[in-house]
Amino acid sequence: MTILKFIEHILYRQDAIDRMGEKRNEVFDNYDIAHAEILASVMIGMCDESDEVRIYSGALGENCYAEALRKTSAKIIKVLIDLDKDAPAQALAWVKETKAYKDGRLIINRLTQAQIKEHATAHGLDMPLGHFFCTTAGAYRDEKDHEKASADVNFHDPEKVEKLTALFDVWFPLGEPVFKTNVDSKD
Repeated sequence: MTILKFIEHILYRQDAIDRMGEKRNEVFDNYDIAHAEILASVMIGMCDESDEVRIYSGALGENCYAEALRKTSAKIIKVLIDLDKDAPAQALAWVKETKAYKDGRLIINRLTQAQIKEHATAHGLDMPLGHFFCTTAGAYRDEKDHEKASADVNFHDPEKVEKLTALFDVWFPLGEPVFKTNVDSKD
């Protein structure tokens, strides 16, 4: 990483922290994976004990979500991943080291892409839907281009968060748990 890119990331992080703290209801640029990592860290990491977090992700990449899940105080974090059913839970072993998991606040379910598309089609939803995360504090990141990691981002849009939450809450119970329990580290 060049020094200019490093400085840009520091400034981007500070701008995101400021916007989150001010609960600004405006669209914010996210056009690469480094920004996605910063946004997860800030938007999820700054949640307090009254907030809930919902994450719909392909693989819940450690590089993107580890910092956020280690520092968040959110009362509950629900994650839905669309890995193939045969994908090993070992890919998510890092999750078991987070305080959120050890405290029983982190629940991860899994559906396949085919199951999600089938359900969306049956309910008249446009596909493909991008991966997203949202918080009851009103923040969201809604991915538009997975390859470029570009997304619509807002630090306080309760209306959009309500829509994403409703969609997530329909899909989440259809999934299978990735781990047997949140306190069983032997699975």
